[in-house]
Amino acid sequence: ILWDIYNMKFDTRTVLWSLLKYIGSGIVIMWLMFWYLSGSFWGLPRLFVAYYAASQVFMTPMSKATLYDGMLKGLIGSLGEPHSVYLDADEFKSMKMQTSGTYAGVGMVLGHDDKGLYAVSIMEDQPAFKAGIKPG
Repeated sequence: ILWDIYNMKFDTRTVLWSLLKYIGSGIVIMWLMFWYLSGSFWGLPRLFVAYYAASQVFMTPMSKATLYDGMLKGLIGSLGEPHSVYLDADEFKSMKMQTSGTYAGVGMVLGHDDKGLYAVSIMEDQPAFKAGIKPG
């Protein structure tokens, strides 16, 4: 056997130095990624300051999940692409239910304007259609 790991003796300094190197390398890589993505050396500190301000300084307490979802919505929203949107878990579940082809209800799509609610469309063979409700 070329290398017998069970009989190796580990010096505490060696182990701590190795951990420090790995952790330090991770921090440097993370900082470089944010520098590249944000276009600024101060991208990561700005993110930390904004996160701290939102989580600690404001009067209304927020969960980490709410802050994270808000950051992602802002990121995707800043792209200026009208067809791209970030959906959190609840919004995605709702969208999935709306587009699944199954529904529950009276069989009509409602719209609203200054005058109030109105029927946009009526689905055939549904309760609204059978009751004689017409679009408009």
